[in-house]
Amino acid sequence: MIILKFKIKRKGFTLIELVIVLVIVGVLATIAAPSFFPLIEKGKNKEAIALVNSLRAGEQMYRLKSNSNSFINCGDLVTCGNLLGLALTSSEWTCAVNSAGVVFTASCTRAGSAVRVWSANCGNSTYPACVGTYCN
Repeated sequence: MIILKFKIKRKGFTLIELVIVLVIVGVLATIAAPSFFPLIEKGKNKEAIALVNSLRAGEQMYRLKSNSNSFINCGDLVTCGNLLGLALTSSEWTCAVNSAGVVFTASCTRAGSAVRVWSANCGNSTYPACVGTYCN
């Protein structure tokens, strides 16, 4: 009588191996995640600076096109974008534009909090600056 012995080839991973890999990935994510939070905040601040700079540039283009010395008073971000020919929207920031004659102020406030405001004046040529409690 001939007995055939076959080698059984195991394919895949065992449950223990998968659990160990998941634990290692979890530990690495817990260590790495806090270092990314400041980068996210930095990116959101850059968005506000870009919005304020766009509004300021749009207002300056408006002044050049209309050959006027005064700024357009358009109120909120979407209205200003439409009047100035800019596509400006933001889910993180609420922006407002106020102008009185030759002084233009654009400011963006973080939605849900009034502690961080980016603003710029064109009348005295100030660049976007942060005003508020959490400006660092």
